[in-house]
Amino acid sequence: MSFVSNESSKHLNKMIPDVYRLGSVKKIRGVEGCTPWLFDFSDHYSLFDWGKMPDELPLKGKSLALMSLAIYDYLEDSNSWESLDDFPGHIDSKSITHSCLEWLKKNGLKTHLKGAWNEKGPINLKNNKEWERLETKGPLYLDFTPFKVQKPKWSDDLSFWDYSCFKKPQLKGFVPLEVVFRFGLPEGSSFRKRIKDRPYLEEVLQTLPESYSNKFMEDLCNGQYDNGLWDFPIIEFSTKWEPEDRFVTYGEAQEISGLSDGEWAAFIEWNRLVAIKLRSFFKKIDLVLWDGKCEWGATNEEGPFPGQRNFVLADSLGPDELRLTYKGKSLSKEILRTSYRKTKWAKYVSLAKEESRSKGLKDWKDYFYKSNFPVNSEPPSLEKEHKNVFSMIYQTLSNHVCKQVYQKVPFPEAMALDDLVRAISSLESNKSEGDE
Repeated sequence: MSFVSNESSKHLNKMIPDVYRLGSVKKIRGVEGCTPWLFDFSDHYSLFDWGKMPDELPLKGKSLALMSLAIYDYLEDSNSWESLDDFPGHIDSKSITHSCLEWLKKNGLKTHLKGAWNEKGPINLKNNKEWERLETKGPLYLDFTPFKVQKPKWSDDLSFWDYSCFKKPQLKGFVPLEVVFRFGLPEGSSFRKRIKDRPYLEEVLQTLPESYSNKFMEDLCNGQYDNGLWDFPIIEFSTKWEPEDRFVTYGEAQEISGLSDGEWAAFIEWNRLVAIKLRSFFKKIDLVLWDGKCEWGATNEEGPFPGQRNFVLADSLGPDELRLTYKGKSLSKEILRTSYRKTKWAKYVSLAKEESRSKGLKDWKDYFYKSNFPVNSEPPSLEKEHKNVFSMIYQTLSNHVCKQVYQKVPFPEAMALDDLVRAISSLESNKSEGDE
């Protein structure tokens, strides 16, 4: 794919374009050289790098689309960057931070989402009257600017992924990394597996003041941490286009990305500022943000640092990318992961990943199917009661985010937060009793 220019592109005769690429939980609709390009979110979900799971969660796709668009509209608004609550002092003192913040206060964050669409065309959700055109049961799409997508090539001889195609200077397109920010170490956080790797930990803590990071690092290495929140984000990087998300060092991440030293420093800063801004946003609606995942595109459009590429927030942000809690209860995809983690199927998925890594294999899922593990190769289905509650997580969160940004509630039949927490607690209680 490549950037599509509204001025030079031809519009399609029919309103909604055909499917260009089919993902595990969403379709990309579009035609080269034409507009629009649309995300078509399904009600399916994906776990453990498996791809599409067997069940659907009613209204998940539409909830995720509306929540994501609201968050991106908020981040794009320059007024929302006028103040940052609970801003860490050691970050505030950096000159690169001030340069980025001043640019954001003037321009807002650049994202690739352009608005909502239904079968009749674009809908401007910033206009209250346009909400009348939003049909709860009809399809909803997100209009976006596509990026050039390049993928690494697998070398059978060396058993590694070759990212040399990203080394071209000033290359526009998708940055081949997933960026994870963390404000704590809740149950289920994969960061707990890596904190005893001291060299790795030193890297991810390098932006903290030395007087603080030394003790913090010692505590983490020794497993001395609680379930509290930090006042700063820790940034990690994992691969984007490999069959399994692989966490990498800062050095390897920069090499994979093809970014210059200046661009890399700015890239880290963008992610820290977005993390802090998102934490502040959710705090206003009584939700706690623990961690999240962002994806980015690189563009030659003007940014805060002349001569460097600028960055555009890509993909989407919702319960699948953000770990949120309310009164201690998980309101994110983590609750789905927890439901599956104790299954026999999930245990063998984990084993297949470990063994394929040790054997230097390209595709762990292919290895899983061929290994004849003593388990059904397809993931188990959820119980009906679980599906209903998990569906409500998406609808309820979408309501709260849209109310904050648009002053509108798209799913009037969704549960209130307190009722949702009680429903989740009831599920957990029934599960515990069943396990006894």
